[in-house]
Amino acid sequence: MVSALIALPDGGVLAVSGVDEHSQLNVIPDIYRDGAGWTSMPPSPANWPMYAHLFLLADGRIYYSGGQYGANNGVRPSIWDLTSNTVAEVKGVLPDAGSRNQAASVLLPPAQDQRVLLIGGGPYDMHDQTGATASTAITDLAAAEPEVRTAAPMAMRRMHLCATLLPDRTVLVNGGSMMEESGADASLDAEIYRPDPVGGPGTWTMVAASRVPRLYHSVALLMPDGRVITSGSNPARKTEELRIEVYWPPYLFAGDRPQCTPSDIEIHYGGSLTAAVPGAGAIASACLMRPGATTHSTDGEQRLVDLPVTAGGPDQLTLQLPAAATLAPPGRYMLFVVNAGGVPSQASWVHLS
Repeated sequence: MVSALIALPDGGVLAVSGVDEHSQLNVIPDIYRDGAGWTSMPPSPANWPMYAHLFLLADGRIYYSGGQYGANNGVRPSIWDLTSNTVAEVKGVLPDAGSRNQAASVLLPPAQDQRVLLIGGGPYDMHDQTGATASTAITDLAAAEPEVRTAAPMAMRRMHLCATLLPDRTVLVNGGSMMEESGADASLDAEIYRPDPVGGPGTWTMVAASRVPRLYHSVALLMPDGRVITSGSNPARKTEELRIEVYWPPYLFAGDRPQCTPSDIEIHYGGSLTAAVPGAGAIASACLMRPGATTHSTDGEQRLVDLPVTAGGPDQLTLQLPAAATLAPPGRYMLFVVNAGGVPSQASWVHLS
C-alpha cells in the first residue's frame, strides 16, 4: 500500500516503496505486465519514500524530484537506472528539502524538454507548526549535468495541493492548505505557472478561487474539453467532501476554439498523423496529453508531448508522432491543437502503440 506507480515503455507498471504487511517500508520494487502478472525486482538501491514523485525519463531512467507523502527517508533528488539498479544524486540544493510532504511535481510541458517542477509541500510531522512552503524547484534532466535550481515561488504557501498540466503548456495549481490539513488555512485561490521556454524560473499568475477547500485526498483532472475537475478531500480522515467543482481556465474565454479531427485514432511510434483542422494556419502547436491519475498530491502519469507539424494546408495538418515509448509510454492520449491565442481544441482520444 501507499506505493508509487510508474508507466514503463513496454506497457508495464513499476510499483515502488509503500509498506508491507508488517507496516515496514517495502524496498522490493515490482513490475506488472499483462499476461505475466507481477514480477519482483532486486531490492531498491534507495529507501524511496511513500508516494515518491517518480518520473520516466526519455533515456529510460527514473527521476525522483524530492516530493513524497511523509518523510523523504534521507533521499535527495536522484536518478535511478533500472538496468544497473543504481542511483545517482542530482547536483544542487533543494530548498526546504525537509518540507516536501504532500508537495506536487510535474514533468513540465513539453515532455521533450525533460524538466521537472517540484511545488510546495510541508513538514511531515503533523505537530510541526511551521506550515507549508511556497518555494518551488526545477531540474533540467536534459542537461549534461542535471542540477536542482530554485524556481519562482507561488503567491500562496500550499501542501496537499494538486498540479494539473493544461494544453496551453501551463500548469494549474489549486487547493491545499497553508497549515497541514487545516480548513481554516485553506488556499482557495488557484495559480497558473507559465514555464520559461529558455529555462528561467517561470512566472505565476493568480486565477479564480474555489468555494470548497481541497485538502488531503483531493484530486484535480484535466478533461478533454479543456476544463479541470476538482473533487475529494477528507482532512483528518473524517468527513468525506462530496462536492465537485469545475474550473474553467482563461483560455476558454479567449475566443473561438479551433477544431481538430484526426484521420485515425490508432497511432504508432515514429509515424505521422493527418488531422483535419479548419483554418490550420492559425494553429501554433499540437500535442498529446496523457490522462492524469492523481493521488496524495502526486501524478506521475500526466505529460504533454509536443507533436511537430511536418506539413500543412488550408484545413489540414500532418503531425510527427513520438519515436520512443520512453518519451510517451503506450496508452490513451488526448490530442489537442492550440491556436496562436492559446485557445485549445476539444480533445480527441487516440491510442498510441
